[in-house]
Amino acid sequence: MKFRSHLASAFLVIAVALASLSTAPARAAEAGEVFVNSTGTLLAGQRTTIEFYGGSVGNLQFSVSGGAAGDSVRATLQLEGSPSWTARTGETVWGYANIPAQRVLLTLENSSASVLSYGLNIYGLDTLPRFGENLTTLSGVAQSQGLQSAVQVNAQQSGLYRFALGAGAGSYQLVVDGGAVIKTVVAGAAPSSDDATYFLAAGVHTLQVIQQASVATTEWSVAVQPVGGTDALPASEESAQLGGGAFFAEERIPLQLATAQPVNIRVAVAGGATDSVTVELYNGGEKIYTSSPVFGGEVAWGSSNLVAGANALRVVAKNGNAAALRYAVQITPVATTPMSWEGVSFGATQHAGDGISQIALNFPSDGLYRFTLGAGVGRYQLVLNGNYLRRTVTTAGAEFTAFVAAGSQTLAVVQDTAQVQTTWSVAIAPAEQVSDALPFSSRSGTLGGAGNAFREEWIPVNVAAGAPVNLRIAASGAATDALLFEVYNADSKVYTAEKVYGGEVFWGSSALTAGKNLVHVVALEGNVGQMAFEFSLNAVAAVPSSWGGNSRGTGLQSTISLNAPVSGTYLVTITVESGAGLVRIDPGTTQSRTRGVSPTSTVSVLRVPLKAGPHTFVFQQDAAVEATAWSVSTALRKADETEPAVVVPPPPSSGVKLFLPLSIGS
Repeated sequence: MKFRSHLASAFLVIAVALASLSTAPARAAEAGEVFVNSTGTLLAGQRTTIEFYGGSVGNLQFSVSGGAAGDSVRATLQLEGSPSWTARTGETVWGYANIPAQRVLLTLENSSASVLSYGLNIYGLDTLPRFGENLTTLSGVAQSQGLQSAVQVNAQQSGLYRFALGAGAGSYQLVVDGGAVIKTVVAGAAPSSDDATYFLAAGVHTLQVIQQASVATTEWSVAVQPVGGTDALPASEESAQLGGGAFFAEERIPLQLATAQPVNIRVAVAGGATDSVTVELYNGGEKIYTSSPVFGGEVAWGSSNLVAGANALRVVAKNGNAAALRYAVQITPVATTPMSWEGVSFGATQHAGDGISQIALNFPSDGLYRFTLGAGVGRYQLVLNGNYLRRTVTTAGAEFTAFVAAGSQTLAVVQDTAQVQTTWSVAIAPAEQVSDALPFSSRSGTLGGAGNAFREEWIPVNVAAGAPVNLRIAASGAATDALLFEVYNADSKVYTAEKVYGGEVFWGSSALTAGKNLVHVVALEGNVGQMAFEFSLNAVAAVPSSWGGNSRGTGLQSTISLNAPVSGTYLVTITVESGAGLVRIDPGTTQSRTRGVSPTSTVSVLRVPLKAGPHTFVFQQDAAVEATAWSVSTALRKADETEPAVVVPPPPSSGVKLFLPLSIGS
């Protein structure tokens, strides 16, 4: 009877205690409070229940050991929805649930045929850098296809938080708030904490760890330290592995800026030359930029804008990549000259003409800038503001000056898709001059022909004052291939030479306007071979003067302007080394002069009366002759009686000399 009395007393105490627990008034849980701290052993098939008092979000840490591979224990909260977590032997997993401020039951069930040991902690929602009482680092062990761990934490203030992400084995992705941050962590190549600092708004956030499914075991750790402030530029992000097979295919990085600003984006990718990633930029939730695919081995550039507040960078590996890639992205403010820029681009095997690198660049003032362009291999075109400047660069490199207006300008590098690879470099620095001066000269890379993506160039010429000019063009290439030359004053076309054939040295007469002028050169469609050119723009000279050229029989007639300093009789010496032709002076006017020159190696000296002022000279080659090599020189023989006498040197002594008098009206 005494035993029964004591037993009854014991049950009474337990009943009173349970009644007291169930009727205790609700209270707010303290941050990081330990709701449960339990370890024990569960027999095969055993089920047990743990009672505790909640009061906030609870983060559950659950580990299982012993037994055989695949044995597991299931933990279930007796709450609406019955939230549960399963840990397999060898795992330490995390989960969270909203636990009300009342007596709560948690059931542990060993469904395996082995004796298993467990460890269980439940921490109340805590404030970073803590995840719970005396806990500043989350760590776990996950197996392939196992539970994806998740916790909730409180960021007390909006600002930057430095994440220390570790992987003792395997690889995983940390996902914040369902995708605001997606960061890959690989054993042996975990990101530095400086490369994993992200903005969190004040409030509760969810951290999730997703282990790589194809890896047997992943050992992971996460620590978070508040550092405050917002992101600053330049900013960088990189990953040791992305995409390929079963590996993670995307990352997303938030960028929180205090002020809006334009930016340049550099993307370097290492890996297979047929595998690629694409980079996207978001302002808030709006996607504003998508790069061309960047392949393993390429270094590509793009330009865009960041807004004040929330922005995000997203890097996506292409579906079907054969292997994982490594990438590094740098986001920098728009630079100001002087500036150096480099990259590596692939051709048509990877890109169908869309592999273009582009940046914005600030030019501090109007004036000439020196461009130094290099190509380690391959060939490309540098383009400034569309068709303002377009220059072809080969491994020979190129160096020139060009006028650029003050402000932010767009530069692009377009690789020749026919090339397997192009390694390029661009350096730009201010020149001493403010504008171009005559004579102005330029030479090209190769244009047109089979297997050449580039058919045209644009060359800007900016002069302080307008003036008439003589244009000299030397074209190299096959005699049946040709170039088109055009001159624009601002945006108005003022001169066209429709066909300048390979091997010709051609002259034309045009004019420049003060300020912007453009020379446009096009290799004609259908050219078989590649062509190149050299051209110069020369101020209209005064007599004495000389010039020469090479003309195809069916080519254009070379034309220049010359100034006669005084009215008088002038000597015009015409030398023909091969072919035949004639000189026409002021054609289409009442003072037109025409004289012929025929046999090869002939020198003809013409006496021509000219009024003081500008005159037009045209060399007209014989169309029946395949090619003509010629030269013309002018000198004053005798001024009018009102003009002082001038001594004229004798003509060249070689060849046959013909003195042909010209009279007015002849």
